[in-house]
Amino acid sequence: LHPATYNAVMYSNKLFFTVNQDVATLSKATNDLHELEKQGVDVAKKLTILINRYNQNVIDMKDVTEWLQITDAICIPEASKEFVYANYHGTPFSIHLKNSLWKSVWKTILKSIG
Repeated sequence: LHPATYNAVMYSNKLFFTVNQDVATLSKATNDLHELEKQGVDVAKKLTILINRYNQNVIDMKDVTEWLQITDAICIPEASKEFVYANYHGTPFSIHLKNSLWKSVWKTILKSIG
């Protein structure tokens, strides 16, 4: 780790790590988390995994938490159409949200930070 990154991670109260639902990303995340542990970071105490959900038929949240051997995970709902629409119109993503799960996800993330 770069010394500045090490200091930021080491002295932070909370770490958020974003993963996708694919084997390559999960393998890389596993390696990265083990590397942080080797560097002396208390990953188990600080870590929250954010799972970018893009397909409900692939690896689910339970599989991800088992794979990474973690307990604190938040699943981000799929919203590809809303992202594309907001980008096309140059407007904030949150304006186009029709999915009420997003509000609950943001509340969960904010609660996890504080």
